[in-house]
Amino acid sequence: MNLIEYLSPARTLLGGHASSKKKALELIGEIIAGDNPELSSQNILECLFQRERFGTTAIGNGVALPHGRLSGCESPTAALLMLSEGVTFDAPDAEPVDILFGLLLPEDDTSIDSAQLQKIATLLSQPVTQAQLRHAHCSEALLEILACAAAQDKKSERPPAH
Repeated sequence: MNLIEYLSPARTLLGGHASSKKKALELIGEIIAGDNPELSSQNILECLFQRERFGTTAIGNGVALPHGRLSGCESPTAALLMLSEGVTFDAPDAEPVDILFGLLLPEDDTSIDSAQLQKIATLLSQPVTQAQLRHAHCSEALLEILACAAAQDKKSERPPAH
């Protein structure tokens, strides 16, 4: 399963403004709720913030993967947010976060595991992908960049043909 499939152009935002970790998570909630009227942005924020209490979802180099399981969420849903300026996110490297890949899962969904989250973390940890995202010219380009990076990553996973 490719987590990029859970993104849509409506859930990508280039140049978002947030003054704190909480504001960045609020923005993710607004983006997801705006495309999913059955979900409340406040409930999404609470879900993401609850996960952050267990430990930061920042992975370093300005990237964070806030995620959580939410009652009422019908299917896995992702949002990609590129902030105009990074925010403090308690990252292991103490770098401000400006690239956020938010993921909501149905409360009882077990189809997505930590290995799949690790794949997206690896994808977003690639310096080339980060540079391309940071130099994107529009929100739609964010989705294209991530989709291309995922496709390249998938090609590199294939075993050689005999």
